[in-house]
Amino acid sequence: MSYLRALACVVAVIALFAAPATAQDDRPLLETWTLDDDTTVGIAHFDDLRMDVMMVIDKDELVWSQGGYVLEMGDDFNIPVKTGTDITGNGVPNMILLSFSGGAHCCSTYYLFAFEPYFRQVAVIDTQDSGARFVPHSGVTGLVMITGDNTFAYWNTYYAASPAPEVKLVWDGTAYTFEAHLMAAPAPSADTLKQQAATVAVSDQWTDTDMDPDLWREMLDLIYSGHADLAWTFLDDGWPTDRASKDTFKTNFRCQLAQSPYWDAIAAMNGINPDDVPADCSGNTGG
Repeated sequence: MSYLRALACVVAVIALFAAPATAQDDRPLLETWTLDDDTTVGIAHFDDLRMDVMMVIDKDELVWSQGGYVLEMGDDFNIPVKTGTDITGNGVPNMILLSFSGGAHCCSTYYLFAFEPYFRQVAVIDTQDSGARFVPHSGVTGLVMITGDNTFAYWNTYYAASPAPEVKLVWDGTAYTFEAHLMAAPAPSADTLKQQAATVAVSDQWTDTDMDPDLWREMLDLIYSGHADLAWTFLDDGWPTDRASKDTFKTNFRCQLAQSPYWDAIAAMNGINPDDVPADCSGNTGG
């Protein structure tokens, strides 16, 4: 078939620069996905180059190509997103491509494409180390993107202990944006929060130099579900009684939170003025 010949030509050109071999995880050199009689997508895996190359053939023409350390089509995600799915809800077939950069704690970038009225890239979404999944949701046209907010990575703790609150995003016509009504959740009971805070306050993770990240983990969960008022109460109840600098911690926490790319939407869902940020955040180092 002509599209396979076109893909083979592209692979042959790349092969001039490195000897292709079976890719990692026993992937074949070339994987293909067919959208229709005219359009085929392929990913060539080159171990010797330590890179993958994605190609889109439309009507026997190469209309798109890009390389990356590891590329993965949505069809192969843990929750698959089949090529040709209407991801955005605009009524046209889409394609999602994951590019993983390699390295510790980094980085997953998602490339969103549309096939009609012509093939084009419509979004580039950097999720850092959080990754993402794309799922249907009642009342939402298209797929909801669920990822994490990495604003608090390494803040007062090591990476693995850093909270990364889950965020739910919907396509607004031009980008994936924070959707407050999907984030909102009922408040935990006062007794439950009191018990959790009491556990945090006496945790052995509090030392002369360290704090328990479960304190701001729960605060963030409350704020990102629309309960900032309860987050401040949790801070009061979860801060050890013999430890100073709670006000400093709160100021620095607010400064860090305001650096979130979703801050305006988070503030709005909590009834907070987004400009209500401490005047001097230059010393934002925690508590």
